[in-house]
Order: sequence, then structure tokens, then C-alpha cells
Amino acid sequence: MKHFRDLLPLASLPGYFMWHFRQNKPFLCRLRNGLELSIRPHPSRDYDTVFEIFFAGIYACEIARDKVQRIVDLGGNVGYSCLYWCLEYPEAEVITFEPHPLHCDLLQWHIDENMLSSRVRLFRAAAGTCEGKVNLSNADTASSIISQDDGDSITVPLLDLFQT
Repeated sequence: MKHFRDLLPLASLPGYFMWHFRQNKPFLCRLRNGLELSIRPHPSRDYDTVFEIFFAGIYACEIARDKVQRIVDLGGNVGYSCLYWCLEYPEAEVITFEPHPLHCDLLQWHIDENMLSSRVRLFRAAAGTCEGKVNLSNADTASSIISQDDGDSITVPLLDLFQT
């Protein structure tokens, strides 16, 4: 494979090329591995993230499939990593934490579209070592926990990772 488009079946290529040059709405596609994806247009970093995970293989590792029972994904974003873990480790349960409400909605869409709700538990919260609430900067994939409300931040739940 040389290009991201090599991950797509032939039927998805016309839609991909149209989206790639116009990018005014999300690109809905099925990868050759069977996963259904929604990739938002720029300025989101969705395309780059999908490329890194499914094309470049940044999460590839040598752990035997039958040895993994549970995966904890901290900062699940819109769900691409979660989908990858479910594909690579078909017997594993995936627990994912994501505090950004928009990302949670997209992550849940990916779980539902790929019929993974029996294997994935989504916590719509930030993961920490105590429970409470925190401020999250509202900067799409660059969102982070901040100490004070900056006027554009989102207050989100904080869950104790070790009590969940």
C-alpha cells in the first residue's frame, strides 16, 4: 500500500476523491477491513489520525491476540483507536474515556455503526485519580484539561480511573 485510498474498496473511491478535494462535510466510508468510518473535514485532524492508525500502523504491536483481555483507551477522541483495538484484539473488552461531548457523540456513532457496543464501554468523562469536574479547553483534537475556565472551556466530569 502506498496511499490512504488503498485502504478503501473500489466502490468508495469516487466518494473519497470528491471528498478529498472538496472536504465540506464528513466522509462516510467502509475500509477494506470492514470498519465503518466517519472522517470530518479540515480543520479537524481526523484524516491524519485515520492515516496514522490504519495506514501507518502507529499502534501495531507484537502482543498475541489471545493474550489481551482488556484495553483501556484514555482520550478516545472520535473512536478510531477504539476501532483499531477491537479489530486487532477481537476477544478484548475496550474501555475508553473521552471528555469532549462532540467527540463522545462521534465515538458512540463509530461503536454503533460497527456493532461493537457489546465490547466497548464509553465513559463520557476525563480519567483521573479522583472524581469531580474539570475544565476542558474546547480545541477539538487539541483539547486539554485546564486549571481555570477561559470563557470557551467546557466543564466535564472527572472519573477515578481506578474505581471504574
